[in-house]
Amino acid sequence: MNSVYEQQKFTWLQCNIVIFITILLTIIFSVAEESNKGEILDWYSYEFVTYFSIIAVMYFYVPSRIFLKKQWNVKVLLEMKSYLLIVGALLFHFISEAWIYSYPLESTWDILTSPASQYPTAELWQKIIFLIASCILAPVAEESIFRGMIFKKLLEKNNLLISVILSSLIFSVFHLPETIMSAQGYFIFGILAACIYKSTHSLTVIIIFHGIWNLFSIFYSNTL
Repeated sequence: MNSVYEQQKFTWLQCNIVIFITILLTIIFSVAEESNKGEILDWYSYEFVTYFSIIAVMYFYVPSRIFLKKQWNVKVLLEMKSYLLIVGALLFHFISEAWIYSYPLESTWDILTSPASQYPTAELWQKIIFLIASCILAPVAEESIFRGMIFKKLLEKNNLLISVILSSLIFSVFHLPETIMSAQGYFIFGILAACIYKSTHSLTVIIIFHGIWNLFSIFYSNTL
């Protein structure tokens, strides 16, 4: 069965099926979290269940699994260029976020080491589940969809600039930003991720970039 799909082209219809199921799962789990007030899904388990389900769909659905498995390319982790791109993108995004939100750069260390937390009574196991979801599952799911599928499909019939802008806009809209500033942040992140992917042709590198940024954001925003 897999050999048959390997000979076929991954179509926009198949891509849209994955996107539709992703949106549907996100809505279902969001409603479950809001309506049950933590009885079924809580702050630490919502993202875990949501992103785990999305990943399961992508990799159980044969067309998307075949399409994505060619894009991991872990060998690029042996190249210094990959790490320079990750570090450069992290620094650029941090500075751009500080500029967008007018955060003083000199207060970064104080914020990161602050004892403040949105969930001060959280148990260690709850924090671990939340970190796994935010720093591993979310990057795998989002990069597989937005860069591995959408951006790569856009490149088939559009130039690089249009593909980067469109995929980044879709990435920003998908996150339902509450303000123009947060929309700008997601958009810039999408541009950086797309550029890294185009340069390395590897989902692995942008997943690492995404995971590190999410980890930094969790502590910079005093979530944990």
